Amino acid sequence: MMGKNEEALQLMNQLYEHHPTNQAIILHYADLLFATDQFRSLEQLISNNKEHLDDPIIHQLLAQVYGKQKKTTELHQAQAEWYFARGEYKAAIKQLDIAQESTQRHGTVFNAIQKRKASMKKMFDMSHKLG
Repeated sequence: MMGKNEEALQLMNQLYEHHPTNQAIILHYADLLFATDQFRSLEQLISNNKEHLDDPIIHQLLAQVYGKQKKTTELHQAQAEWYFARGEYKAAIKQLDIAQESTQRHGTVFNAIQKRKASMKKMFDMSHKLG
């Protein structure tokens, strides 16, 4: 006999399979995966659906997942994306600075963070020129 969590997961998985681009279903499924400590499945769900998830809350959820997994760099990257999605550019760039501090001063992760930071700064500059 299945417990309530297993039944809920099975139901959400069926809903997701039938409606794989529905943002509400994806977010509820993500919440359930988080509540049941299925972090790898949650990361995979989010990774597979980034184009369908325009809600900043998904980045906050990812930050919580990375925090529970002690993934410091990824935690700050997710927080940066959350701030960025909310238009808080300076806070986003600060989080990327913190993420870079947790990496070595070279390598692909450092370079990817540097590239994202440059992109955010460009958006910040453009928003100030328009506003």
